[in-house]
Amino acid sequence: MKSFIKILSILLFLNLSLSAVDISEFEIDGIKLGETYSNVKKRLSCNAPLNNIGSYNILYILECSSLKIDVRFDKSKRLIEISKFITFSSKLDWRNIKTKLYKKYGKPIDDSDKSGNNNTGNISYQAVWGAYPLNYEYSYQNGIEIEGKGLQIILFSHNPSSMSLTLVDGNKLKKVRKELARAEKLEEAKKRNREIENAF
Repeated sequence: MKSFIKILSILLFLNLSLSAVDISEFEIDGIKLGETYSNVKKRLSCNAPLNNIGSYNILYILECSSLKIDVRFDKSKRLIEISKFITFSSKLDWRNIKTKLYKKYGKPIDDSDKSGNNNTGNISYQAVWGAYPLNYEYSYQNGIEIEGKGLQIILFSHNPSSMSLTLVDGNKLKKVRKELARAEKLEEAKKRNREIENAF
C-alpha cells in the first residue's frame, strides 16, 4: 500500500511538472517577477511607503491601498510576489471570466471548484498557472505558499463579487520567510538576554 501511494505521488508530481508552463513573461498590471522596487514604484504611481517587515532588511512590502495591490520584495528589493484584489459590482460567474483568463495566460494546470472543500477556506474557485499552491491560506506578511513560479487566481466564497490575482516566485519567498524567521528568533533571544541582565 505504501509503495502504491509513493508511486502515485511520483506520478502526480511528474504530471504537474510536465504540465507547468513558463510564466516568466506573465504580468499583473504590466509588472513581472524580478522587477526592481524603483521600476514598480514608477509603474504603479503608488505614494505608499515601503514597509520593512521587522526592520530586518529581509522582506519589504509595498501596500498600494488605492490600487488594491500588495507587492513583496526580497533584500535586494526585487519583486518576489504581487497580489491584486478586484471587486466587481455584482457576483462573479467563473465561466464568464474563464475565457478571458485562458486567452491571456493559456490553459492552467488547475481550474477547479473549491466551494465544497473545507480545506480551502474562503476560496470558491481557483485557477493556477506554472507552479501548484501548497497552502490555500493567505496572509499579509507571508503571502501564499507555492513551489516554483506561479500565478494563482481566486474567487472568494465570502465575497462572491471579488477575486484576487497573485504572481509569485515561491522558492524565493520561501527562502525569505526562513531568513525572516531566523532574524525574529535571534531578536527574541537578544531581548530575553537583555531582560535577564536588567533583572539583576
